[in-house]
Amino acid sequence: MHLCARWRSDRDRVDPSHPRTVYAGTDAAVVTSNDGGRSWRRVSATVATHRGDRWYGQVAGLLVDPRDSRTLDATTVCAGVFKSTDGGSR
Repeated sequence: MHLCARWRSDRDRVDPSHPRTVYAGTDAAVVTSNDGGRSWRRVSATVATHRGDRWYGQVAGLLVDPRDSRTLDATTVCAGVFKSTDGGSR
């Protein structure tokens, strides 16, 4: 998966428990890498869109809970905050 050129440091996080696992927020999704960034995949959890407006669900910030790295919080431009407690699987 090719990451969008709009890369911001507040949208990428390293899993504190598994340093080769990286999460990144893009203009339309949260993606993850389990090999230190060599390859990427979209997490199963989706960020909302609104009538085809691609910026509606743009990930503005991403947090990984330092006590439980399976807990992710993604803030979006317009769609609110999304939380996953299973590393983005749902």
